[in-house]
Amino acid sequence: MARFFITSDTHNNIDICKLNTKHFPEQKDLTKEDVLLIAGDFGVPWYKSYSKADEYLLNQYEARNFTTVFIDGNHENFEALYEYPQVVFAGARCHKLRPHVFHVMRGEVLRLAGHRILCMGGADSHDKIYRTEHISWWKEERPSLEEFEHAKMSLIEQKPDIIVSHDAPARIILKMYPNDHPGVVPEYLEQLCTTVEESRIKVTDWYFGHHHVDDDLELKGIRYHARYQKITEVLQKTEE
Repeated sequence: MARFFITSDTHNNIDICKLNTKHFPEQKDLTKEDVLLIAGDFGVPWYKSYSKADEYLLNQYEARNFTTVFIDGNHENFEALYEYPQVVFAGARCHKLRPHVFHVMRGEVLRLAGHRILCMGGADSHDKIYRTEHISWWKEERPSLEEFEHAKMSLIEQKPDIIVSHDAPARIILKMYPNDHPGVVPEYLEQLCTTVEESRIKVTDWYFGHHHVDDDLELKGIRYHARYQKITEVLQKTEE
């Protein structure tokens, strides 16, 4: 029976140590049938042209016992990422970076361990004024209206029980940071919350990264999980 884990924000090789066997001992018993989902800021590839550093890191992921899938965050080289071929993996359109490394496209629904998982990447960089477009920052970090519409339709048509995004919906931003302004992407994600409520879709859990904290809270019947250093196993579900 395949196993399924979630974490976030590996940032190329900066925060990859969370995937070592000390912090993630379960991997010793995993196979390529098992999946680790990284909720954005994967950060590979980082260079537009051929890079030994990118190749080495992607080959490291391919050598692991499990399959790695990720949604995009705000710290991605979208121009390089979009050059990889599109395939279908676990029911979702993905970019295939290696035989067992996949980028899940925005608004797609993965089917893993009996779950239907809506994946919605993207976020706004708070540090983009210090970055250079096409070198360390890309405008595609913010999802388009078309991508959010696709996510809404996937919610209605496929009725996922889990949502994974890079940023969090506005209601959670305000709960975590009461004096903060949620911003454009959290407001977009808030529309997905509204769609869930209006359509009475039974979403039980929502995972996100971006904020570099590990926290769990519940609001209006949904359990929200901020992930950074923690790696959480999502238990198998008997699909309806």
